[in-house]
Amino acid sequence: MTRISTFPSWRRRVGLAAAVLTVVALSASLALHLYGRARFKTAAGAYEELIGEKPVVDFSRFERPMPPEHANAAEWLQAGSEALIWSQAEQQLIREAAHLPRTQWTSEHEEQIPALLERNRGALATLHQAADLDESNYGLLYRHGVGLQIPFLLNQLAAAFLLNVEARLAFASGDPESGLLAARTLARLTTALDGEQAYIFSLIAIVCEKMLVGVMLETVRSPESWATDPTLLGELAATLPKRDPLARAKELTAVDAAALAAAAQFGYRESGTGPIRPAWSLRYLLGHWRAAELLTVARQVVALVEEPYPSARERLVAIPKPRLLSRWPVFDLDQGYLESMFNGAAKHQKIAAQRQLASTAVALRQLGLERGDYPATRPLLAGLEAPDPLTGRPLVYQRYDDGSSRIALDGSVELAREIMSLRPPAIEPFHAVELPAVDRIDN
Repeated sequence: MTRISTFPSWRRRVGLAAAVLTVVALSASLALHLYGRARFKTAAGAYEELIGEKPVVDFSRFERPMPPEHANAAEWLQAGSEALIWSQAEQQLIREAAHLPRTQWTSEHEEQIPALLERNRGALATLHQAADLDESNYGLLYRHGVGLQIPFLLNQLAAAFLLNVEARLAFASGDPESGLLAARTLARLTTALDGEQAYIFSLIAIVCEKMLVGVMLETVRSPESWATDPTLLGELAATLPKRDPLARAKELTAVDAAALAAAAQFGYRESGTGPIRPAWSLRYLLGHWRAAELLTVARQVVALVEEPYPSARERLVAIPKPRLLSRWPVFDLDQGYLESMFNGAAKHQKIAAQRQLASTAVALRQLGLERGDYPATRPLLAGLEAPDPLTGRPLVYQRYDDGSSRIALDGSVELAREIMSLRPPAIEPFHAVELPAVDRIDN
């Protein structure tokens, strides 16, 4: 008589073990997923409390109707910048000149730049078409989230340097009308770029606005008689775009983090109409956790935007670094994301301080012309009273015995070297300005 075993065969044992492991794995996955969702919900709540709205998911809301080509400032700016005719060496020459005061230009700058401007009159005329246009749209498809296709922007950055040099040479040659046109074009390039919701556009806009600040500072410090025209000074001050760099830093930090958070949770595609859910994997299970850390990073950076750079830097060091971003990087991000976002906010602080210096320099020049001299003691000007956003200190004011005066961002040169490595001669012109004595102006 055959004996029937009461023990399962090895196949049944393996199958049973596999089933148990599957149940355990699914249970663990569900637990990880639910816990990650809970973490994200908490992070999203804190984000909403600080930012004022929930993290963006539908990025198509940033898309705007395209204006006609002839009325679209972005079209003229792109066309003009792409039409520039110059070599790499000539571009480098213009870049150097844009960062240096005229007194530090070499003979090479003085000889080659006028010819370079003349060669590119057609391209510059195309750029100038954008100066007085109200509408601008680069046609970005924000619906793709982090898969957004960014157009090539380096040509427009190079155009900003050329417009800076064009404006300064026009003012210096006694042609303020052409100088103002180039300055207005620089301002329009700034606002066109800053009008987009992609962070890289704003960072390039900061460089363009810095070029505009350079034009303002060199013009207002000129000892020539044309620089004493109150109408010119008023029009020059009006070229500075009416925008708040600190508010913009908060907004873009929040949007950037929201885009990455959405991609961490739902995945993304390089092209197409929307997000795509990734395959079931550990990366997917940790998506909500990573998204929570991204929103936490954004909230921490936004909280530091209005704090002066030195104390904000100290607080940044004390913030715990994201853990999951370093162990399971998402889209080439790691724990350095916190640092990079903070540095981006610092660049907005820096341009806000330089804007304050430029507008205050124009106001002080106008006051000196009205009075016939500069005040012996610190005048009551709004720009001198308020601390600058970068250092948290009021601007330095000095009047010298020869009747000239000087205002400067207190301690900002050292901070600028830390934020963005530049040679000292390229920093100083954007952080201090000396105004000539009123009674010594050539008439």
